[in-house]
Amino acid sequence: MHNSAAKVRKKMDILKFINDFFLLLIRKGVSLQMIDRGGEERD
Repeated sequence: MHNSAAKVRKKMDILKFINDFFLLLIRKGVSLQMIDRGGEERD
């Protein structure tokens, strides 16, 4: 029982890490897109 609880907790930590990582990538991607669009508008 203790072992399975530890597994679930570890899985939750991994999911949280992946979620945070994707959020960071999306934010970077969106900011890059906005910069690219701004550059296109200037041209």
